[in-house]
Amino acid sequence: MNVVISGPFGRGMLSDEIVLAGLLRHLAHGKHHITVFSANPVSTTDMHASAYGESQKELLQAVKMSEPSKLLSTPEAWTAMNEAQLMILASAGVFSQSDKSKSGAYAWLAPLEHAQRVGVKTAVIGIGALQIADRLERVRMQRLLHNCVDSISVRDSDSKQAVMTYGLSANRISNNGDPALALTRPFSTESKERRVGVILSGSVPSRSGFSTEPITPGYELTRIVQNFFEKLISLEPQLKVLVFHDNTSSGEQLADIVESVQQKSLSSNATTKGNVDEDFLVFQESSLPINETQATLETCGAIFSFSLHGLLLGATSGVPVAGLASESGASALLNSLGLGQYSVASPQGKESEPEALGVIAATAVYELLGRQAELQKLVRERVRVLTRKEAQNARMLELLVPRRQRPRAGMAESTDLDE
Repeated sequence: MNVVISGPFGRGMLSDEIVLAGLLRHLAHGKHHITVFSANPVSTTDMHASAYGESQKELLQAVKMSEPSKLLSTPEAWTAMNEAQLMILASAGVFSQSDKSKSGAYAWLAPLEHAQRVGVKTAVIGIGALQIADRLERVRMQRLLHNCVDSISVRDSDSKQAVMTYGLSANRISNNGDPALALTRPFSTESKERRVGVILSGSVPSRSGFSTEPITPGYELTRIVQNFFEKLISLEPQLKVLVFHDNTSSGEQLADIVESVQQKSLSSNATTKGNVDEDFLVFQESSLPINETQATLETCGAIFSFSLHGLLLGATSGVPVAGLASESGASALLNSLGLGQYSVASPQGKESEPEALGVIAATAVYELLGRQAELQKLVRERVRVLTRKEAQNARMLELLVPRRQRPRAGMAESTDLDE
């Protein structure tokens, strides 16, 4: 089967690449040609080709498409879609009221309409959704999803309820879970390292809409991050912290803030003869293949993520995780992992004090680290349950296009792949 995957890939955002890696885990088993629409095709193939064996790397290709609205004016992308049997839309955030940009949900759904017009099946997989207050906007979203999408799966029950408020029947919406859960791997022995992983994101929440517009860290986020790391240093100066961030300008900006905290602490050492370790912070390359990032995360005893998909990557690596309650979907995920108390929110009456939130977040992940032996077993058991449920996404994608319909004119080679 020829499959096209559309989303904000190749833009340096780790969360989106995690979702793509999960989808490829379902599809990369020698039976399908995969074409990814990407802002940076070379980066995409370099990052994800490891999902295939050496003899099958040619099954994955990426086509440059900077924005979803460019489909009709990008011949290579149009040809790939026209020759596909299935087109998948994934990642890009949550369907929500705030989505009014030219690269928002309506722009992303438009290529699915073009796909249906040429006989290609369409699917939106593992989306998040929030309720939309404006009635006309709800109707518009309902029409697009109802008319342009053959199959819809959402990542949690709250998202399903939200999509139902747009006017879609519950029978049209499958609550299968996030594709990132497909990254669950055989767990190694329990980590006993005093090491914390921290996954940064460009905003809080990481995305409030379904879009690819550039994200610049706001003042409050920079203060949260600064106070988070200052508190971690004060709790245990000899702690080892692995820092992952997006390969974007906003990710680099946050990394600079984190590095300044470390430099300030080391300068303080010189005057007070303190004991902050020079290797307290280690920055990780975020453009590595996702399986390599997971292997690094597995060495941590606890992980704090500012994004939902960072939490998913940590959990599928078998490590206890903590995150911010303000991140869409984070609280639901942490509750399902039995870690609901590590969904971090500002204390009552102090929502406008990012310093307090940063301190609370650092304290939460440090407490998690102290309970790593106890909680690793719980997380791994819960993740296995969630993974079995998410596997329905793979079955749904296989069933969307019956085998007898997969070969198309000029595509005889796909018949061989399906044998």
